[in-house]
Amino acid sequence: TYTSPLSTTPLKDPATFSLKPPYWQRWPTSMYTSLAQEFRRQFDAEPFAAEYGKSVEEVEHILHALIYEPLQSQAEKVRKVCEVRVEKRMELLNECGEKLRKWDIGKARVTAELYGVKEGVVLFVNEKGEEIEAVFRKLGIADQEYIKGLASEEDWTKLTSGLE
Repeated sequence: TYTSPLSTTPLKDPATFSLKPPYWQRWPTSMYTSLAQEFRRQFDAEPFAAEYGKSVEEVEHILHALIYEPLQSQAEKVRKVCEVRVEKRMELLNECGEKLRKWDIGKARVTAELYGVKEGVVLFVNEKGEEIEAVFRKLGIADQEYIKGLASEEDWTKLTSGLE
């Protein structure tokens, strides 16, 4: 390990380059973009170009290549990493839930996900995220059998108590 002279926090690998030391908090994408835009807003290329005998275009190109582009690239990288994480989480959540299916509730046919049970009542959530309650006895026979196959003993007792 290596300890920076500016901090007492040990760094694990001094050979690895990072924009920020590992003990600093991550920046959201918008902060990288804002920093790059602030550099562009504040920097006047003309005095620098005149002092060093360079064209303004050349200085602005170097500013863009050394500061603006890497910060924009970092912002894009953070955005892509976040997108991938969100997609993976959504896939996991979709695999965990009971799939949407059609349910016969009385005389209505509803497409929804089985959400839970209460005393004699089945809870569903439809595609719009609305919760639907249905009396277990009023479900179609196939739906009752389907729930019987999924329900724990405790949930089955809640649903069927008072029916027999």
